[in-house]
Amino acid sequence: MQHLKCWVHPDIDAIGVCKSCGKGVCKECALTIRNETYCKTCVEASEVSVGKLKPVKPVVGRSGSITVASILFFIFGVVGFIGAITEIIYVFAKPFFAEVAIIGGIDFIVGLFTIYAGKLLWDNKKDGGIFGILMAVIALLIDLL
Repeated sequence: MQHLKCWVHPDIDAIGVCKSCGKGVCKECALTIRNETYCKTCVEASEVSVGKLKPVKPVVGRSGSITVASILFFIFGVVGFIGAITEIIYVFAKPFFAEVAIIGGIDFIVGLFTIYAGKLLWDNKKDGGIFGILMAVIALLIDLL
């Protein structure tokens, strides 16, 4: 089992984590102020007496539903992308179907945007979910035409 190491002394186990920057600190580097552990760098860079040290924000992981949704957006985007390529190739074989080329081009763009929405959602950005749903609605409307 690997222990957290001091960020200044990587060969020494940390005794705590700086409340301001979140880095591991050893006994030599740790400073306790108001029952909180800080590293010397954060204390030197701020005025502790005024209370300018900021607590570290907890790292929030991706939930299972966000992971599934981002993967589904990615798959939906790839399928739309492949469908668009197929439609465009079909137009080259049968040039009389210009509207298929237009729909294929729009599907191509929507597929790329849907893949991008999956990436945004994978990165825990709420806009990715909204953007992905919008792209799914646009794709559905186009395919119903």
